Amino acid sequence: MCDLSTRTWTSLQCKNSSEAISGSGYSVICKGAELYFIGSLLHEIKILNLRDLTWRTEMLQSQGPSLPENRISSCVTPFNDKVIVYGGIDQAGRTLGDLWSLCLDSFRWTKISTLEPRSGHSGMQINQSIAFIGGRSYP
Repeated sequence: MCDLSTRTWTSLQCKNSSEAISGSGYSVICKGAELYFIGSLLHEIKILNLRDLTWRTEMLQSQGPSLPENRISSCVTPFNDKVIVYGGIDQAGRTLGDLWSLCLDSFRWTKISTLEPRSGHSGMQINQSIAFIGGRSYP
């Protein structure tokens, strides 16, 4: 953890380190006293409780017949009490245009729509909308 006022790093001594994240490319969402780490494997989410510094893994479910495909370079954006995932690149190298919502209370995915395929972009909530910015789109 980095203290920006002193510009010093402190290593957190977390419990359940076998549940901790490994690898790179995670997006992090903070909700209350928990950090939600969403990586390329969209069937699970890693959670760090900041009160007691314990890790846990939650397996994700779907409201419909399928879960989102695993992907890299997608946009992960907090939106109210949910997380929105849009686009990215699948394991075959195809650019995706699907838009999913993850409820952080039930750990369930819901497919919202299919948009223009895009990867490497960012998003942010503006009122009750999300603006997606940058990245690369493909016809």
